Amino acid sequence: MHEIVRLEGLARQVARTSGSVQSFLRNTAEAVYSAAQSGTAYACDATAPAGCPREPGSVEVRHAASQLMQRGSLAPVLVRHLLWAALATGLPVQLHGGDPADLDDFIERTDGLGTDLVLVPGPRGPQHVAAARRAAVHRHVYADAGPDPAVALRVAPAGKLLFSTGARALPELYVVAARGFAAALGRVAEE
Repeated sequence: MHEIVRLEGLARQVARTSGSVQSFLRNTAEAVYSAAQSGTAYACDATAPAGCPREPGSVEVRHAASQLMQRGSLAPVLVRHLLWAALATGLPVQLHGGDPADLDDFIERTDGLGTDLVLVPGPRGPQHVAAARRAAVHRHVYADAGPDPAVALRVAPAGKLLFSTGARALPELYVVAARGFAAALGRVAEE
């Protein structure tokens, strides 16, 4: 099965089956590696690396893991830890939501690692343009074309833009989004 593995969900799942912080850290490392064997990409909330582009230190990670184990609260530092582990696998990483400008330091820091980043901003148009600009500039960055591909194509080459439905759950939403995108792309081709 080919799936996109959400890092937040992976952390919560592993926390439920780990009895200690040490076993949680060992099990998450194994889970990230295992997911790379059958998954096609990883995904996480774009706010995780925003503003703090470095890999977190072991003391921070252990504290955050302890908080998750005790209280069930998933701290951004723990998601960043899993994000850097995911980057090491070489699979693409989708960063969902947020302002792409907040990811500039993270994008710079991950250049040359051999892992592609896919920016999937929220539904607002200006964020799709900002994501497309970053895709045009950075060789390892790709962007969701957004609801109006004509706008994104003005700032980034077609090969750096991807389609995302933004749909969840109902299959009909995927069909509607795909048809809407195809119609918008058809209008661009006619211009």
